Amino acid sequence: ANDLFCQINDMPREALLGKNHRILASGVHPPEFFTEMWATITQRETWHGEICNRTPAGRFYWVAATITPLMGPDGLPQQYVSARTEITAQKKLEQALGRERHFLANITRHIGKGILVLDKDEHCTFLNPEAERLLGWNLEQLQGHILHDKVYLCHSEGSQGVECPVCRSYRTGEVVKLDGQDDLLLKRQDGLSFPAAMTVSPFFEDGQLAGSVAVFHDITESKR
Repeated sequence: ANDLFCQINDMPREALLGKNHRILASGVHPPEFFTEMWATITQRETWHGEICNRTPAGRFYWVAATITPLMGPDGLPQQYVSARTEITAQKKLEQALGRERHFLANITRHIGKGILVLDKDEHCTFLNPEAERLLGWNLEQLQGHILHDKVYLCHSEGSQGVECPVCRSYRTGEVVKLDGQDDLLLKRQDGLSFPAAMTVSPFFEDGQLAGSVAVFHDITESKR
């Protein structure tokens, strides 16, 4: 055990040497995790992965580890060398982002309006469940497709030639709102269409246009 390993674990070297590595077990990983790891290294292959350990003081920390078997004269693994880099800060950031994504996913799932996201080239990158229900398409079917190639958005006969608000927002950078008076129709997978109220907002990354978010709902009843 080198000095950095002792430092990370808050343990002197003499407290580590001769001990089983399980003294650092955190209890975070299921038994299958280590079964797969041992199956790899005992087959004389190198294992790569991320492991959570716990110091004697109870501090949990994460490392990106590479475990390599060293062969003995009989050609079988005799020792294992583990090189690792602490990634605790990175894992905490990932966990925070995961919680944020879960929070936002719950909002978009229960917001009661359709939400679709396009990138700067008008490719569909996101649909919430309500958008999938209203349009009859799922994200897998639409993802990566240009919106107009499959004619998901269209206008009524009385407004042919009117520029699509989703595209217009890309160029102006302004929020575009449609209240149903513009005769915007959304075309479903089954070929049927319905009038929709929509708000379209562009978003930017590093000052550059990155895409657009459209929020919409069916206004068939109010039109009637």
